[in-house]
Amino acid sequence: MGATKIIEKLPTEQYLDWVQTRSIKINPHALFRLSDAQRKVFKEEELIKTMKNETPCLVGLQKNGNYATFSRRNKEYRRIVFTLDEKTIEVVTFYDTDTLPQLTK
Repeated sequence: MGATKIIEKLPTEQYLDWVQTRSIKINPHALFRLSDAQRKVFKEEELIKTMKNETPCLVGLQKNGNYATFSRRNKEYRRIVFTLDEKTIEVVTFYDTDTLPQLTK
């Protein structure tokens, strides 16, 4: 898990600027955890809508250089992992987790 550890908390405003100024695409790998039945219900557009319309409670840089956001979902959090370049946000994967990561300095 060391590679996906959050090493730096980022300002939410910075993330909101990224999603407003870049296109968002979903890497096919992002959906690999879903069953066939879940893939019929959960569409890529839903993930993009979440990124564009919801303010995450945590945005961070992972040790491996990817970024992650955490958005509240009922009793858990949805972690969305993505890469970033000048024009595009690419979602690498996402999953639900019970807790937010503990950030250490």
